[in-house]
Order: sequence, then structure tokens, then C-alpha cells
Amino acid sequence: MEEQIEQAVAYALSPTADQSLKNQVGSWKSKVPLAINFCDQVKVSPDGWHLCLSLFVRFPKSTPEARLFALQVLEDVMQNRFLSLNKSQVIQIQSTLMEFVKREYVIGEGGGVDLGAEPLYLKNKFAHTLTLLFIQMYPSDWHDFFDQFLELLQTNTVNGSKTNIRTVDIFLRILMSIDEEVANIVVPRGKDQAHRNTAIKDNMRAGDIQKLTSTWYEILSDYRARNPEIAEMCLKVIGLYIAWIDINLIVNDAFITLLYELLTDTKLRIAACECLSEIVYKGMKPVEKLKLIEFLSLTNIMGSLEFTEDIDFVEHVAKLTNVLGVELCKIWEGADTETKTIAYNQIELLLPFLLKFLANEYDDVSCAVFSFVSALLTFFKKQKKQVGSLTGPQLEFLDSLLKMRKNLKAFFDAIFNIDESLFTSYVHTAVVNTLEKYQMVENSVDWRELELALHVMIQCNVSTFQHPAIPLIFFENVVRYYQFFEVQPDCIPSILEAFVDSRGLHNSILQIRTRSWYLFYRFVKLLKSRMGPYVENVLTSIQDLLIVQADLSSVDASEGAITRDQAMEGGFDDQIYLFETVGTLITVESIPADRQTEFAKIVISPLLADIERNLTTELSEPKDLNVLQLHHLIMAVGSIGKGFPEAPKNEAPNAQWVVLLKQSTEAILVVLKALSRFEIIRDAARFAFARLVNILGVEVLPYLPELITGLLNECQVSELLDSLPFIGLLSYKFNPSIYDILNELIGPLIIKVFFVLNQTPSGTDEAVLLLNLRKAYLSFILSLLNGGMDAVFVSDLNQPRLENILQSVVHYASDLVDLPSARTAFSILSKTVTLWGSLPIQTSTNNVDSGRSLPGFEQFMYEHILRICFEVPMKPAFNITDGQSVLVLNEIPGIIRTMYSQRGHELIDYLRRVWLPQNLADEFVQALQQLDQKGFKTYFRTFVQRSKS
Repeated sequence: MEEQIEQAVAYALSPTADQSLKNQVGSWKSKVPLAINFCDQVKVSPDGWHLCLSLFVRFPKSTPEARLFALQVLEDVMQNRFLSLNKSQVIQIQSTLMEFVKREYVIGEGGGVDLGAEPLYLKNKFAHTLTLLFIQMYPSDWHDFFDQFLELLQTNTVNGSKTNIRTVDIFLRILMSIDEEVANIVVPRGKDQAHRNTAIKDNMRAGDIQKLTSTWYEILSDYRARNPEIAEMCLKVIGLYIAWIDINLIVNDAFITLLYELLTDTKLRIAACECLSEIVYKGMKPVEKLKLIEFLSLTNIMGSLEFTEDIDFVEHVAKLTNVLGVELCKIWEGADTETKTIAYNQIELLLPFLLKFLANEYDDVSCAVFSFVSALLTFFKKQKKQVGSLTGPQLEFLDSLLKMRKNLKAFFDAIFNIDESLFTSYVHTAVVNTLEKYQMVENSVDWRELELALHVMIQCNVSTFQHPAIPLIFFENVVRYYQFFEVQPDCIPSILEAFVDSRGLHNSILQIRTRSWYLFYRFVKLLKSRMGPYVENVLTSIQDLLIVQADLSSVDASEGAITRDQAMEGGFDDQIYLFETVGTLITVESIPADRQTEFAKIVISPLLADIERNLTTELSEPKDLNVLQLHHLIMAVGSIGKGFPEAPKNEAPNAQWVVLLKQSTEAILVVLKALSRFEIIRDAARFAFARLVNILGVEVLPYLPELITGLLNECQVSELLDSLPFIGLLSYKFNPSIYDILNELIGPLIIKVFFVLNQTPSGTDEAVLLLNLRKAYLSFILSLLNGGMDAVFVSDLNQPRLENILQSVVHYASDLVDLPSARTAFSILSKTVTLWGSLPIQTSTNNVDSGRSLPGFEQFMYEHILRICFEVPMKPAFNITDGQSVLVLNEIPGIIRTMYSQRGHELIDYLRRVWLPQNLADEFVQALQQLDQKGFKTYFRTFVQRSKS
């Protein structure tokens, strides 16, 4: 049976399965669905976990893919079916996994058996699996979990070390996984999980944490020289745990001395700096935090550090300074006079470091302390308002800040608000003196002085100055003050000349060149109406920059298929702005229609020819470079389209270039149909169509079925998140013309969403994605109902699926773990009651006119919608004082009132018979019948409070 699992996993999970395996049983592709089905059966079968447990620990080892699948099955059992296991089965899993730890991570090669190194992803997956077992058993059934591991750490040591390096490695990974499952707040957790996690942390703090911190100290001391990677992982663990353990276990003379020593170790100083930042950031009362900062005396330590060429380390010290400064400003904010004085003394000690980092030539370093600068300027502003003046050192700091090379407008404005006279005096002197000096000595002027002067000057020939920073600042100011050119259009030609020559778009320095592409796009877009006379010359000047040339040098091919983020690397994300600029220039209104079409052909036709050529090459000789080139070409076409004007709603544009854009649309669909298996092709097609639909209007409708089918066939969760709003936008934009298309596509789309939402997340990132998909799905349903597309749900084709859709909405409305989604779900249910909940109308001829009522919906409305209107707010986990819960609660009275307006006394009878207690029935009915919407909302909240008490 284990061999069958291995073979099925090879087919289902391994895209790189070798050809010999694929040919053993015929067509490989035909086996994939069977293999996936078999794997699913193993996962849900009662004894599947037992087979997978045996498969994972087997020696000789199975394939990495099979062992990964085995761990996934075990995780599913521990997350979703743990209570179905009896005590002996739990003990079997526990003992088997711990025996594997001893064999793989304790004895290892030291025992004379070469077990082979575990792949990193399997190490992490195993650590997570053991963590899931830990949180189910600790402390009641596995109180000595940490004692067992601490004992194993000291087993089978070598070379005089106190601990076994292999055991230390896996134990630290387990500790990181425990923090993620127990203390991580990114993923929302239910009330039961929160209570469980609190209990686990309380028990760990009661005794095990003290043992762990002692072990961390020993690991750091032992491995700082012997294996810095282990020591770095240990520092990361400390940084994670410091947020919820007793800080005195770490902040003591021995531990802090060791951390300070590590700040001088070139391999560990960044990790040590991050750890210290977490210590300073730990939530504490202001007075206690101030005592902590005084004890740490970080300014003395930072003063002794050598800031060498390691810019990453300098950036992390800047981040530590930022955290320290922000925390001190918070302490000052709400402290008494004595504490304020002590806090400010500490702030003053930080000011030299703050100025030093702000003046650093690397942006990442100076940006790292911006939060501290903002907090400090706010502090100065409040102090001046309270006291009436600033101290001498404070004014010196502000003056130094004004003289910084990188003065940001936000900080300038803040200083202006603090001391207007100081600000005005400095700026006037700096600008006038600099410009006078430039007129006399020209290129002998210090470029730093000119950079500052350019912030208030445009009409000047300094863009030719021979320092690379000057042209860029010149272009920044040109864009910032574009209104100047609206009243002085005769200055535009010289600016365009500077943009398109070697000062800007063709600059030899990559950073300046690519930044100029964006600034040029902004300049043209802001002054589009003034661009007409210059379009032809500009297009001629930048023709060489419109050549798309994909580059794989920045893509790690070993990681598998190229991702969306990787596809935009190598400078293409900047080149996109040039194509959008071209689209803006082509469609300047003052240009005759035939010239617009001519310009469009000059730019778009080469891209379409290149698309055809690369697709032909890819189909005959598949290469990553061909796919990446096609991605770039499609994105370029879509970006050009973004510059075109939008078509009127529900109308076809009549411009001559429409034919060319329709050809582009058809070319993109051909590529999508042939290469839809590539995520970057799907992403590029969605990007391009999102822009083309605005231009082509109803002309794009015939292409939408093929587009949406191509996007959905093989899409990932993240793509579904993008596709649902995109399809919702299409339905709004083309309502009612899109009805037939949406009627055909809504079924497969919902099935795809259900399939993905029903999967069990394998980690935090996937859980967040599924949570966001839930929100997107509910928002999509609501947008269709609000946009007048409700008919697609009750058509002959889709009505059989309607109950499943409504049941999913009811389910999410009842899930209190995700209250924002619950609120959206209740909004959907409210809309369905409005649309389909009315009574049929009896006509004068005794015929029944159903109006917009939906036969059978009233039963669903009473049995499910009305039920959760009472059940959800009555749940113990529903906190009526919580802000998000209040928003959910406010949706419910509106639903009940709508039901009453639709069903009348029929609803009253049902409420009395099923939901209302006898002592409150008359009061509730009277409130429902007599109060307005606001009054009933207030009453219902009181009703819930009384019922729960």
C-alpha cells in the first residue's frame, strides 16, 4: 500500500517526475486525476494516517514528495480529526515521531548509519507536524515535551560540544513553529483556539521557559563560533519569544553582555541587532520600559560600534535607533514631569545617531529612522505649544536637519509649523546664495548645494550639471510643479528635450534612467493637452526604448515556474511606464484621427509581430525565455491601452485605432489559449484585458468567455483573488449586455471557488490567502446582487446551484472567527430577501403573479436565514461590545424588517411558533410592527442583551 501511495504522489505532486515513471503506465496526463483522487482518499480514510506515518519514518527513506504528502496527511488529522483518535493511537503517533527524532536528529551519522540529510522544506514541515501534535497534548498528556528535547540535546555530542548540533537545529525549528501556532496574531483564531493558546503559553511560562532561556544562552555561547547559522536561528527564536515571556529571563547581565559581544561578530551582528530591537519593542508599562532602556544603555554600545562597508548592518542599527526613539517618544507622551525629563535625556543621547543615519548616502538607511523623526517633530511641536519655546539643543537639531542632503517635504513642513522664522530664513539664504554662486563659478559649485536649490527652482539650465543627482532632482521638480507649464507652455520643448536625451530617458546610469521613465510618464500625463505639437518627435526619440527584451538573469530557474513577481524584475516594471506614456501621446485630442492610427500602428504592430514570432518558437521549442518575452509583450500592449480614452458605457468606440486594439485582443487570447498553464501568461492577459475593456467597451464582449475560461482553468488561489473583482467589474460595466456570458460562466467559477475554499491550509500564508479568497467571494456575490445581475442566480442553468451558494453564505455569516466576512454575508442575505422573499400576488382573475418572488425561497429564508438571525448573536463567542460584532449585529434587524415587509403576518406567526419565547413574543412583535428602522435596531440590540443575560 505504501508503494501505491508513493506512485500516486509521484504523479499528483511532482511536476518533474522523470519520463521513465510517466511511461510505465501509459499516458502520464491521464493518470494525474486518478492519482489526485487516490491521494484524497488516503487523506480522508480512517487508517490513511497510519500508512502515512509508517511511510514517513521508513528506512530506507521514501521519495521527498511522498514523505511531504505523508506529513500533510498527519497534519490534517491533528488539525481536523484529532478527537477521532483514541489514546493508544495518539501515543503511537507520539512515540513514532519521537523515535524518528532520535534516529534522524540525535543518532544520525554519529551512530554509524548514513541516513542522509533531510531537505530543508521537510525539516520545517516535520517541525510543524510535531508542533501540531504538541499543541493537542501539552501540557496534560505531554507535560515533559521540553524536558525530553532538552535531554536529547545533550545526547551523542561530538568534538567537546555540550549539545548535539543536529538536535539543536530541529529543536529551534520546532520552537519557531510553536510560536507561529501559539503566539502569531496574523491569522485570526476562534475563541477556543485563543483560550487553548493562552493556556499553553501560561504553562510554558510557569516552568519550561526558564529552562529554554538557559538553553538558548548555552546554544549562543557554544555555536557563535562553531556554527553561526545555528546561533543566528537561536537569536531569531529569542526575538520571537521575547514578546510573551518574562523579559527578565533575557534582560540580565549575562544575556545582554553576550548579545553586545555578538554585535561585534560580523556573522551574527545583524541577528543580534534584530533581537535587541524586539527587546526594546516589547509591550510594557511606560515606567518599566524606561527602566529597561536605561539598563540596556544602547547609546553607549552603538557609540563603540564600527560602521564599516556593511551597509546591511548599518541599516539594522538605524532600525534599532528608530525603535528606541519611537518608544521613548511614546513614554514622554503620557508620563509625569520627572519621567518626561528622564525620557528626553535618553532622546538627546540618540540625536547624534539620528542625524548620522539621516545623512547616510543609502536611502534604506535614512528611511529606517523616518518614524523616529516624525515622532520627534511631533514631540517638539507639542512642547513648543505647551512651553512656548524650544531649547538650544533642540534648535540645533532642527538646524542640522535643515542642512541635511535628503530633506523631505514632510519634514520641511513639520519644521515650518514649529518655527516659521527659522525655516524661512534658512531657505531664503540657501537658495539665493547657491544660485548666485552658480552664475559666477558654474561647475565648481558643490552639487549638494545645487540639489537643495532645485527644490524651489525650475527655470534654470542646471539639468546639464555634471553630477548624476542634479538632472534627477531637476525632473522631480519639473513634475512637481507642472502647473507652471500650463501658463508657460513655451518652456515645454526644452523640458522634453532634457527628458528624452542622455540627461533622462537615455541616461547611462540605470537608476537615473529608470526613474526618468516614471517621471516622464507623469509629466506627459499631467500635461497631455499640451503635448500635441511634440508627439511625433518624442515617439521618434524614444523608439529604441520600446523594444521588449526579456532577461532571465534575475530569475532563479531552480525554483520552478517563473512567478509574477520574478517576471517584473530586471527593469521591466519601469519600462511599463514608457508604454503607457506612448498610449497617452498617441491619443492626444489635437492630433487628427488618421495620425493617431498611424502612430498606434508604428508602436503596436511590432509588438504583435513579436508575439506571433515568440509563440511559434515556444510551441516548437519550449523555453522559459519565450514565455517571459510573451508576458512582457502582452503587458506592454495592455500598458499602451491604459493611455487610451475610455469608451462610453454600453457603447462601441468609433475611433480608427479600434481595429488595431481588437487585433491585439485576439493575439492575446491566442497566447492565453496555448499557454494558459503559465501563471505569468494568465496574469499578463488579465492585466491587458483590464485596460482594453475600458477602451473597447461592448466590442470586447465576444472575447470574454474565452478569456475567463483561460484565466480560471489552472489558476492559483492568488489569481482567484484577482479574478473575482475583475469579473465583478465586467458585470457592472457591461450590465445587462454581459448577462448571457455571465450566465454560462458563473457556475464553473463558483465550483472553482468552492474547491479552493474547502482545502485545508498547510501554513500561515495559505491560511491568509484562503481567508482573503472568502472575502473576495462574498464581495463578488454581493456586487452581482447589488449591480442588478441577480437574474444569473435564478436562471434555468444556475438555479440548481443557488441553494449551495446560499448555504455557503449562511455558513460564513455564522463564522465568528472572521467577523468582516460575516457582515458581508448578512448583507448578501438581506439582499436576497429583498429580491426573492416576497409573497406571490393574487390577481383579480385568480391567477398567481409571482412578481420577483422565488418559489421555495421562503422555506430557505425561514429555516436558515431567520435561524441565524437569532442564533449568531446568541452565541457565547459573540461579543456585543466589540466593534466588529456591532457591525454584524446592525445588519440583522434590517433583514427581519425586510422579511416582515415581504411576508407580513406569515412571518409573525412563524416567529411566535418557533423563535420567540412566550414572555417576549408580544413585545418583539409590537416593536417589529411599530418601530422604524433605527428604533427596531436599538430594540433588537437590547433584546439580544437581555436574552444572553
